[in-house]
This record gives sequence, C-alpha cells and structure tokens, in this order.
Amino acid sequence: MDEKCRYLVLNIQMQYKARTILVLYARGYKKDAERWIRSQSGNGIFKYVFNMKEFATWVNKGNL
Repeated sequence: MDEKCRYLVLNIQMQYKARTILVLYARGYKKDAERWIRSQSGNGIFKYVFNMKEFATWVNKGNL
C-alpha cells in the first residue's frame, strides 16, 4: 500500500474536525490503493470516497 494513502487517511481520522469526503479525480492511483482507501471510509470523520461520476450522482440526489 502506498504510504501517501495511509498518511492521508490517518491525517483525516486524527486531525480533521468536519466530516470528510474524498473525491478521486485522476487515474494516477493503483486499484489496490483505491480499494484500500474505500475500505477505510465510513468510520468516524472519514465518511465517503467517490470518483467524479459517483460524486456527481450523489450530489444530484440531494446529498451534501
């Protein structure tokens, strides 16, 4: 697993004060990294992980 992914998730969980949504925009990440980051969401402050299409659909349904 990429250390940047671990650091990002740990930083969100330990330092962020507001509920957090992560939007994966580019394709510069490995599928294993995406799968791992998605598995970390839903606990505590780190609520969701979306790609751009998923995020647009979620927002258009009145979420956010």
